[in-house]
Amino acid sequence: MKRGRWALAVLLAVLAVLLALAFCSERMSTGHEASSRRTSLRIVAFNTHLLPGIALQVAGHRGQAAYRAEAIGRRLADYDLAGLCEVFDAQRRDELIGGAATAAPRAFTSLWFPKPRGRSLTNSGLLLLSRLPIEASHLLTYRDASRFISHGFRADGFAAKGVLHARLRLGDAPGELLDCFLTHLESRSAPARKSQVEELARFIAAHASLERPAVLMGDLNIAADYPLRPNKQTAASPYQELLAALESTGLEWIDVWPSLQSDAGGTNEPLDVRGGRRIDYIFISAAQASARCSLRPTKVRVERFLDDKVKEGSLSDHAAVVCELEIQVR
Repeated sequence: MKRGRWALAVLLAVLAVLLALAFCSERMSTGHEASSRRTSLRIVAFNTHLLPGIALQVAGHRGQAAYRAEAIGRRLADYDLAGLCEVFDAQRRDELIGGAATAAPRAFTSLWFPKPRGRSLTNSGLLLLSRLPIEASHLLTYRDASRFISHGFRADGFAAKGVLHARLRLGDAPGELLDCFLTHLESRSAPARKSQVEELARFIAAHASLERPAVLMGDLNIAADYPLRPNKQTAASPYQELLAALESTGLEWIDVWPSLQSDAGGTNEPLDVRGGRRIDYIFISAAQASARCSLRPTKVRVERFLDDKVKEGSLSDHAAVVCELEIQVR
């Protein structure tokens, strides 16, 4: 009889322990789910072709600049982060920002830098619109560029091309940050562009961290290899050199387009059915596993910004790259 009672007591004790462990496990699981959240971020990289008036006759004329600027701004209302190139003129910039403010339900914060001292005639043309708060920002003007003596009036050196960095806040807790890099690389001189890629990599390494996710976007004027698998012709291509330079930053970068799409994804001919060459990019770095936040691309597409009110048929001579990202905050 005593043995039976002892066995029953042991069995009840074991059951109590198992129930306690299950309860603790459930609470830990529920707590983890409560502390982890997922949100989405819609971003766009777009070369707007809003040139300064002095450059219109030599660098590609596209009229209706005031209309195009305001229309581009209105089209940006659905995005959380817009990295824009070739917004050189102050009036066009104000019209674009005004169009975005009119159409957007939530306000953008705009980031741009005036023309630096030196021989350039205008600023970088870089404009970042963000619904996320901007905690810090930096600008690098590239040292090398094509000049008038070698490339005439179409030389890129008339503009202070460079790379813009913004550290964006994703949430209130420490570590809930995102590094965003926006650039426009040299279009005329291959040696100057190669030097700029090296400067870009050093700038990223100086301002990024494995503890934060990062985005790099812009018009890189480097045609992506297609197909992407390196062969004898593409193993040392400018695109492969770009990937090697980004790898040297210490971050693991993903070219978003080939990670989700199989076609060429051309961007420099918005009216062409294939889009021309893919020279506009969005790269992401997800951050290391211990980071507070991580990124994952879920969708990417080319947006041609067609407009039948524009004589040329589109709002710019480039198409945009649009990407949806999932942000996980641990």
